[in-house]
Amino acid sequence: MKTKAVVEGAILTAVTVILTILAIYLPMIGSFLFLLTPVPLIILTVRCGGKPAIIASLVTAIILAFLINPMMFLVVILNIGLIGISMGAAFEERFSSVTILLIGVIAGAFSMLLSLAISVYILEVDIVVQLEESLQLSLDLYREIGLPAEVILHSEQLFEQVLELIKTTYPAIFLSVGALIAGINYYFSYTIMSRLDIQLPAKFSVQEIKFPKIIVIFYVISIIFNHLAVWQNIYVIATFLLLLEGVAVAYYYFLQWNLNQGLAVFLIFTLVFFPLFNPILLLIGILDLWFDFRNLDKI
Repeated sequence: MKTKAVVEGAILTAVTVILTILAIYLPMIGSFLFLLTPVPLIILTVRCGGKPAIIASLVTAIILAFLINPMMFLVVILNIGLIGISMGAAFEERFSSVTILLIGVIAGAFSMLLSLAISVYILEVDIVVQLEESLQLSLDLYREIGLPAEVILHSEQLFEQVLELIKTTYPAIFLSVGALIAGINYYFSYTIMSRLDIQLPAKFSVQEIKFPKIIVIFYVISIIFNHLAVWQNIYVIATFLLLLEGVAVAYYYFLQWNLNQGLAVFLIFTLVFFPLFNPILLLIGILDLWFDFRNLDKI
């Protein structure tokens, strides 16, 4: 068993390193690949236990710190390691799918909070200032390419509103991103482990996601009282849940139309990661809560 753990640990460590390097250097799909980096650690934890996974996490952190940047050590430990080992341990304990996802959400949000705290208080990196500089670079680019002054002014006002929203909605953003991280890692880990004939809890079905109608009420109220920080956070969370409802409806109909599951997943990620489609998913989510397109209320 020790030899098996060493071999699998080495293989999955290599996979994690390769995924992370690809995530850094591939501009189009890098962000998505980085979200998948905890998957090998989840599988290693389930197959070999927590101790080999912790060692693999440390080895991965050291390799990437040497190859890319010393800061990668903290990135791996706080993000890849914490999320991968937490969700892997939950799978290993045969918790329910909902519990595994909740643990993933907490781990994802906590890792982001720790990363932010280290950046601000130890490395003295002001995230808000960096965002402001990035947005200013965008405005300078708009000026260089000769966009009309009205467009630049409108963009500047929009950027300022986004910055103010980010400053007051950290909690909601952390939870929403944590849920996204947990969901993606759960899906891919479960898919891979089921093919490896690992005993798993009943699979959480995305197409059966259904939230209570009261979320729409909270969403509407949060728009009305959007000048208050509490309601701004509720707005972000409600928007995320309604988008998730829209994704569930879209995924349900993709499968009903007999699309290949891989193609259905690809289409879902296309819809989610292209902002143009987000308002459509949001509208579908709102309508589904009231009209029950999938007839889940009758089940």
